Amino acid sequence: MAKHYPKAGEEDSIVFVPPSPFNLTATAREYKEFDVEVDIPIEKRKERSKHKKELIAELMETETGRKVGITNLWKLKLPDLQEKARGVSIDIKITPTTKTKPGWRGRGIGLLAAA
Repeated sequence: MAKHYPKAGEEDSIVFVPPSPFNLTATAREYKEFDVEVDIPIEKRKERSKHKKELIAELMETETGRKVGITNLWKLKLPDLQEKARGVSIDIKITPTTKTKPGWRGRGIGLLAAA
């Protein structure tokens, strides 16, 4: 395949159209507008440690968590939160079955152009 180089006096341009909601059809735009929960295939599911947000949410349901308070829990580091969770027999591992596929609603234009 021969490369085409512009000759003197010719103009050359490349048109790049980023995938954003502005370039989608009406049905595709509506489908991709909001966040969607998608099932993870069984063979791709794997156990992971709970995130800080998940541990705090579960700790706040216990008496220990309510005594400490949500503000003080957010100030703790993850290993300290895991230790508190073990103390009240909360499992610190989780095997997620779904993941969130983000939509374009509420995102900045810079993120839309980079997507």
